[in-house]
Amino acid sequence: MKAFSRLMLILIGVQMMWVVAQATPEATPDPTVQSTPEMTPEAADTVCPRLVRSAIDLTQDRCETVNSNQVCYGHSILEAASRPGFEDFNFEEPGDIEDVIEMQSLNLSPMDLDEGVWGVILMRVQAEIEGENDDVQVIVFGDAALESPTPILEVNVDQNANVRVLPDETAESIAILTANSRIIANGRSQDDEWLRVQLPTGTEPPFGWISQALIDPNPELETLEVIADADLEDALVYRPMQAFYFQSGIDDAPCEAAPNSGMMIQTPEGEAKVTLWIDEVIIELDATAFVQAQPNGELSIDVLEGTVTVTADGETRTAVTGTQITIPLDDELGVAGAPNDPQPLDPIDLQGIPIDLLDIPVEIPQPLDLPPGTPIAGNWTFRWDVTEQTCPDGQTIPFESSGIPFSIIVAAQGETLQWGGGTYTRTETGIYTRSYVDTNGNLYQDTLTVTALDRMSGESIIDLAATVCTLTVPFSLQLVSVG
Repeated sequence: MKAFSRLMLILIGVQMMWVVAQATPEATPDPTVQSTPEMTPEAADTVCPRLVRSAIDLTQDRCETVNSNQVCYGHSILEAASRPGFEDFNFEEPGDIEDVIEMQSLNLSPMDLDEGVWGVILMRVQAEIEGENDDVQVIVFGDAALESPTPILEVNVDQNANVRVLPDETAESIAILTANSRIIANGRSQDDEWLRVQLPTGTEPPFGWISQALIDPNPELETLEVIADADLEDALVYRPMQAFYFQSGIDDAPCEAAPNSGMMIQTPEGEAKVTLWIDEVIIELDATAFVQAQPNGELSIDVLEGTVTVTADGETRTAVTGTQITIPLDDELGVAGAPNDPQPLDPIDLQGIPIDLLDIPVEIPQPLDLPPGTPIAGNWTFRWDVTEQTCPDGQTIPFESSGIPFSIIVAAQGETLQWGGGTYTRTETGIYTRSYVDTNGNLYQDTLTVTALDRMSGESIIDLAATVCTLTVPFSLQLVSVG
């Protein structure tokens, strides 16, 4: 895998040390869905739906008690690897539950009708959002694998110690640890004198710094990610399994009742956006989504409900219910380019996905159907593309962007857009115009060009009233959410 320093993010992970825990003979396939190597296509059409239904029902039953930051082995077959420095675990049979912090990697079995196997796991991951119901639900199935990217260690505090907001003995203390406390370290300071540690759930902020002199000596500390001084306040920090590399099969469903291999993610209902890091892409979700990824292919996200915003290669794009967004990947599951324009999803890609396992019921959406050249109605941000312009008399006119979202309403099948108290009229496909005078008497002639479902570029010709000066000012609009 690529070094995590590519994006200068601070994640939770560990060096690779494989401790494979493969299903034992006790985890035999369900005999009701087994068949023979001589299975005919007609027989496969009978066995395949039965295997899917059985796996979903068994996972619902076996994983009913899975709690926050735990992963449940729902259906055979699953292989897992534990992190160095943590107690070895064994997924001996479906229904076993382990803590996600112990996981280095998970590998699931593709659907095999002859053997009657199909790997399914259900995981709940603590998210950094407010509210009581703050677990992200993750369901992975089929030919799929997850791997944590960077080191973490469990360390022992050898005496009472202050946890500080920054790696500085004069910084504010945010927690006190007693002697012999065990705590998770996920990074170290540039001078190697401080460790960043994960504080208990509900602590704000959730991470802090402790002097390395107060920690029992451990040679493995050198494996922790070094956090540059410049990144101390701005670096993104993720809890276990909020950051991982992921890959899956594609177009591998053996029957119409079966899904293609992949992963479903569902965020808590009514909460703020949750941020995940998948294959070097920063993904903000207030949504239910289906995810697939292939090396030298794409990370694809189909939005079943809600809004998904992705950032990769310096560009940010937004997808909503009924759309799909893709990001190109290289052969090591790293970002290979900017996100592509969101497109209407293809319902065939979503056939058979196990939505029955989701906490919050959803339905498979229809593809978003808008007239050509029509943007998505929702909340958008406005940005001037320049900070100032100069009139012929030398007067400098500043242009400031607030970044505050505003609503755009699409009316009359895309014939008009309503924004900022005014109406923009479509003059041709993807082009909208409006003329108006502001409270200072300045005349504006605006042109909007729809470049994608989630983006518009614009040009405002401004005839200033107070001086003989006409300016042509470019601007941009970006969709951020709907509803």
